[in-house]
Amino acid sequence: VLEGADNACCVASGVAAINVALLAFLQAGDHILVSDGVYDPTRSFCDGFLGRFGVTTTYFPPAISAPDLDLLFQDSTKILFLESPSSLTFELHDFKALADTARARGAIVIADNTWGPTLFRPLDHGAHVTINAGTKYISGHSDAMMGLIGTSKAVYRRVKKSVQSRVQE
Repeated sequence: VLEGADNACCVASGVAAINVALLAFLQAGDHILVSDGVYDPTRSFCDGFLGRFGVTTTYFPPAISAPDLDLLFQDSTKILFLESPSSLTFELHDFKALADTARARGAIVIADNTWGPTLFRPLDHGAHVTINAGTKYISGHSDAMMGLIGTSKAVYRRVKKSVQSRVQE
């Protein structure tokens, strides 16, 4: 299964994969930490759609240290969203250190691994969920529309339920 995941779901696009994965774990009043180097539609979804429903987003520099990231956590932080390498600038996170910090705080770690599917396995470094836009690296860039969500066993049912509820809408 995708990048060593226990299970995976396929959706219509990479953006859909990101949105569905986030919605699986968020509700009004929650807070999310997001790397400042994310794909612009991810930022738009967080600021626009999630913001309208009372989810707040804090962006952090991709090269942030784990102790500095820890200072950004709030009681309502539910997700750490990483993209490594990040879109356009290809910055890399100290992935394991950041994931360990989030896990210690009880947060879900989601990784957009669109640019690194053959190079990096986020689940091996602390992520609960890994996302790939099949439209990019996997299919040769825009030859197909597909989003892939790989998960650890612990969160698969929650993500699958989120995928199914979006399909039915």
